[in-house]
Amino acid sequence: MNYILGVDLGTTALKVSLFDEEGKLLALSTKEYKLLTPTTLAVELEVGTYWDAFKEGIAEVLKSAKISSEKIKALGISAQGETLILVNKDAKPLRNAIVWLDNRAQEEAKILAKEFGHEASHKITGQVKIVPTWPASKIFWIKRNEKNVFRRVYKYLLIEDYFIYRLTGKFVAEGSLLCSTVYWDITTKKWWPEMLKFLGISSEQLPEIKESGEPVGEILPDVASEIELSSKTVVATGALDQAAGTIGVGNIRPGIISENTGAALAICATVEKPFFDPQGRMPCHYHARPDTYMAHTFTS
Repeated sequence: MNYILGVDLGTTALKVSLFDEEGKLLALSTKEYKLLTPTTLAVELEVGTYWDAFKEGIAEVLKSAKISSEKIKALGISAQGETLILVNKDAKPLRNAIVWLDNRAQEEAKILAKEFGHEASHKITGQVKIVPTWPASKIFWIKRNEKNVFRRVYKYLLIEDYFIYRLTGKFVAEGSLLCSTVYWDITTKKWWPEMLKFLGISSEQLPEIKESGEPVGEILPDVASEIELSSKTVVATGALDQAAGTIGVGNIRPGIISENTGAALAICATVEKPFFDPQGRMPCHYHARPDTYMAHTFTS
């Protein structure tokens, strides 16, 4: 029998799950980490902390299930949204990850909102307001406050993108995680050029865009040796944790609503096309199911 690894890159813990081909859970590992708060509004984590938790989780589930890593055929990731990782030309992190909870970009969010307008941005990105937690605001903060870092950025990555790169050597992202960057156009499924120009970044500094569930590539041999998996294991794009949750509970077509409680309490309703709440209260996100969307909001 063959097996599948599921990895959840959570806010305060990383989970690794091992499933058989029928979807039966065989082993589960949870590795917690403590977020860093260097200032009142700043929330960060050393990028290596995520990777170390990942390696420890894999080792734990393999030991628990007592199976050969050669039988693990695929790996997929669900991830927290908006956590930003900046890497240089050697794909090394230039600073700590800026976690989605980070609210330091207060002034930057106000400037972006004044430049583009909440309503106009809503019709492009699906997000009802430009707020400090969105990666666009975070990048603008870096540009204004950490100029030495900004000029050395080779790629702007979300946390799933970073893991996919570490595993396969390919810079790849998917739509469900990109919606709340506020530099991705939900109507075209492409980058929003006007926002990129204002931020002073280019599309070449961003990953290739794929759909959720698409194979990206096999694990690099040296990485496979490091994490004790087979270099034949295929890594596929995953999804925003909330979008992955909708798949897990069968919320894949209009008329279904689901709720998920974690570091945030989230509600998701599947819709057929981009949905723009005329009252500006309910954001729209891209679904983990291709060409499908979800009205999605949360509180934390």
